[in-house]
Amino acid sequence: MTTYLLDTNLCIRHLNQRSEAITQRLSSLNETAIAVCSVVKAELYYGAMKSRNPQQTLFKQRVFLERFISCHLMTRLLFTTADSALDWTLRERPLGQTIS
Repeated sequence: MTTYLLDTNLCIRHLNQRSEAITQRLSSLNETAIAVCSVVKAELYYGAMKSRNPQQTLFKQRVFLERFISCHLMTRLLFTTADSALDWTLRERPLGQTIS
């Protein structure tokens, strides 16, 4: 059986209803044949936390992602990194600025 590994852009296009073709294709596949890695989950989390409504976006992501196989690659580290990147972005530190 073929297993499909979803990337971040495909997930975003589906979640934001920007591609009927992607939605139809996902619907046509057996959910046990679809996987999402923790890197994609961390990227989606990062985007959700920057969205206008983080709680709603996270809920929508959870409902979508919980159906699929999860490929864990140091999940805790990736989410910590996504949070750190978000904190850095929100503080708008210029590149090269030292952290005290």
